[in-house]
Amino acid sequence: IMGMGYDPTSTLVGTGSGEGAVKVWDAEKGYCTHNFRGVSGVVSLVRFHPTPGRLQLFTAGDDPTIRVWDLRSASLAFTLDGHHSVVTALDFSPCGDYGLSAGRDKVVNLWRLSPRDESTTTTTTTTTTKKGKKKGDDIEVAGGSEEDERLVKTVAVFEALEGVSFMPAATAAGANEQGSGRGRAARRHPDVRSLQFVTGGERGILRVWSVASGVCVQQQRALRTWSSAAAAATDGKDESADTMHIRHVVVGTAAAATGSEPSVVAVTHDHNIIFHRPQSLFATNFLIGHLDQVVDARFLGGRRDRLAMATNSEQLHVLDLARGRHVLVRGHKDIILCVDASADGRTLVTSGKDNTARVWSWLDRPSGPAGEGRFLCVGVCTGHAGAVGAAALNVRETVRFALTGAQDQTVKMWEVGRAVAAADQVFQAARERGLVARHAVDGAADGAPALQWQEEVDDADVEPLAVTSRFTVKAHDRDINAVAVAPNDRLFATASQDKTAKVWSCEDGALIGVLRGHRRGVWSAAFSPVDQCLATSSGDKTVKLWSLADCTCVKTFEGHANSVLKVAFITRGMQLVSAGADGLVKLWTIRSNECEATMDGHEDRVWALAVNER
Repeated sequence: IMGMGYDPTSTLVGTGSGEGAVKVWDAEKGYCTHNFRGVSGVVSLVRFHPTPGRLQLFTAGDDPTIRVWDLRSASLAFTLDGHHSVVTALDFSPCGDYGLSAGRDKVVNLWRLSPRDESTTTTTTTTTTKKGKKKGDDIEVAGGSEEDERLVKTVAVFEALEGVSFMPAATAAGANEQGSGRGRAARRHPDVRSLQFVTGGERGILRVWSVASGVCVQQQRALRTWSSAAAAATDGKDESADTMHIRHVVVGTAAAATGSEPSVVAVTHDHNIIFHRPQSLFATNFLIGHLDQVVDARFLGGRRDRLAMATNSEQLHVLDLARGRHVLVRGHKDIILCVDASADGRTLVTSGKDNTARVWSWLDRPSGPAGEGRFLCVGVCTGHAGAVGAAALNVRETVRFALTGAQDQTVKMWEVGRAVAAADQVFQAARERGLVARHAVDGAADGAPALQWQEEVDDADVEPLAVTSRFTVKAHDRDINAVAVAPNDRLFATASQDKTAKVWSCEDGALIGVLRGHRRGVWSAAFSPVDQCLATSSGDKTVKLWSLADCTCVKTFEGHANSVLKVAFITRGMQLVSAGADGLVKLWTIRSNECEATMDGHEDRVWALAVNER
């Protein structure tokens, strides 16, 4: 079954199959009531007419024809021919007299679905003259015959479309009358000229069009993922690589019955459902349908009530555990491999396969509930020649620097404090005014941000700073898997596939010591919060504890059946928790050198490990 749709009463369901068959089923009793043949190829679009009792089923297949079936006579009622490619989406006007169809031929067609004498009772746009032009309306009729005149208008959108939907009448031209009785009646049976529709497709953005003029009246701001300063160093990488193709668009109208604002809902190619405000097309919430592998995670916030996850994609997922909200943080051009957070959880650093690291600052929403907001990119770290698989911020409260390690076997320290401080100034000014600021680098000598005030802000409103590096160190002979910073911000450690871990000075990048003893690559490293020791995990199935005084191994923990991918201290440095490629999470007591518990809920490798001790 490739397509399915319910009738307005939810008693019938229509299905379309890969062999061109269309069937109608009694949803309650489960038997087939109709079986239609004639659709070419795969039936991917099945929609009932929204008017109860009309009993018409609209279908589309591999050919550009829309076939309309009459359930009463169990026959083909009429066809709609006007596209030159596969029809991918169909929607109906509030009164039901008009329909919109969209396809990959980059046009949207407006159709008259009711006979002329019938549709004149519900809309003023159907009174015609002998010349074929509707009186009081500037919408041209396509042809002379009744079948031809079903095609009312064709709008060129210059984009292969996957979704189209009429916008709520209150957001269209007659919205200023929404509080009156006349406005309420207009929303039930609006003039077709006043309607607008929203489209989504290969560009990955929503656009609103006017039915009357056929022009785009509003466009969702495209994601600008690369700063002007950083773009020069990317050798002209194509920014379209980060586009999230929209597969379906629907306007939620059920909320209007309760007096709340409906949402424009977009479904993307990577199984995410995004909710937008109709007036601004501003994303308000996300439903994530598929996370793939979770490769890294960090708890955020003073109460650790948010979780940031890198999930084998270009987007960072931030989950609000208290409110159940899910937000996508977009900016990277390739898969994110690592994420780290500041002590207060308001600053993040991420790194990935696009050879960069990004710095993000949390912006509270001034008009929203307490704790509501989003992360905006304020800095880009460009300079590595390979995928950046490790990143860490300094541990103490004030964000001063970030460290990154990459496949190019180097470690870089980045001065991210300036970018975070500049963003904080802008955000503070925004909070004082009750607005949100646009942060852009204006080329001034001091790098002061320019402000432009507006009601909403999204990722495209922030031009991140190009962060400079303090030093670069050729640290290892193979890929660097992890970077960890000591609690006093004076030392940092690196772990590599060359079977060693190394300890360095944060001041100048000088080598302090080399930790040798693992028989395979070292995947993770963590400093003790109370003692001068370091824990490492390796592909040799062990966890080792090292003394920082003389760089010797003091304890070895064995018990995993495969590579140990992550290790962390818990219970104020008294215990260790490790996660492995065997799907196990183990709890170790350092003093006794014993495994206290084994958790086996995972079915595959455990790449990510986040600890919340609060």
